[in-house]
Amino acid sequence: MTSPGIFGFIKRILPFAATLIIGVLITSLFVDLKRPQFGRGWKAKKHHEMQRLRNENEELKNENLRLRNEMESLRWDELRMKHPGHEDWRHEIELSVPPPPIAPVAPAAPRATR
Repeated sequence: MTSPGIFGFIKRILPFAATLIIGVLITSLFVDLKRPQFGRGWKAKKHHEMQRLRNENEELKNENLRLRNEMESLRWDELRMKHPGHEDWRHEIELSVPPPPIAPVAPAAPRATR
């Protein structure tokens, strides 16, 4: 006692289901059919990568500022050393000049003999 409506429904669904199953089996040969992880893995990795980049950026900014300050202090030190009125300028230029050699003793004048 099958009704013609159910038989027609099965007749239409059965080829569709068979085609879908065969398509999935053929696809599984070429593609990994794992369940996608939309929320947990991808967002956590992205968050950690962004944190790492922010920290690296902050470190580079600090290093850049330190190097700029060091260059500025070297520039000011150089300007101070060039100024002749600066005290450090007088003290830092120490010429290591050896003492003058002892003058040779003049030969004794010959005595006049009579």
